[in-house]
Amino acid sequence: YWRLGNNYPPSFPERKMIRMNYRMIYRIVSLLLLGFMLPVQIWAPRALPEYTGFVNDFTGLLSQQDKMQLERFLVENAQRTSNEIVVLITNLPDNEIMEDYTGDIAQEWSSGQQDKQNGLLFAVYPNVRKTRIEVGYGLEGAIPDLLAARVYQKDVRPYFQQNNFRDGIYSGVSSFAKIAAGEYSEEQLKRYYTNDRNTRRSEEP
Repeated sequence: YWRLGNNYPPSFPERKMIRMNYRMIYRIVSLLLLGFMLPVQIWAPRALPEYTGFVNDFTGLLSQQDKMQLERFLVENAQRTSNEIVVLITNLPDNEIMEDYTGDIAQEWSSGQQDKQNGLLFAVYPNVRKTRIEVGYGLEGAIPDLLAARVYQKDVRPYFQQNNFRDGIYSGVSSFAKIAAGEYSEEQLKRYYTNDRNTRRSEEP
């Protein structure tokens, strides 16, 4: 080491002090870099699935023909009633909580008319064998949490248990479409409110 302005090498104590100064500078710089990097990692946006239409199958669970038929049904339902039912089929990331993840997707996609918030997200996660239903504020009167869970148990789960995902999804969205449009009579709705013990919006097949 050489000191600026002198033409002789530093003594041992001076060399030790210089090494200590370099270590201190290194630590300070490292801490500063870490401080700049952490906020980026913490606040970096999550990679949520991109909306592609009323049917968003990112796993290949449905055939192309099944997706087209289901898409046509949901488009016609939206045109007839203005209620928008969106289907999501994707794998749940390992570091995600299903309820939070689905809620964030529903908020990001914002299905339904903006002034009515009359959308419903029907999410299927094959890798964890779970389903989550998110109902927009405008439909919560017609489809409360308990009713949404009962529709799943009665109209969807029996098909899913047989690995018949196409008919299970179609049966579920068809029931939700009719309920949201007020097409079910009071007697028809009563069948959903039997044996409602331990019922939740998030269910396993």
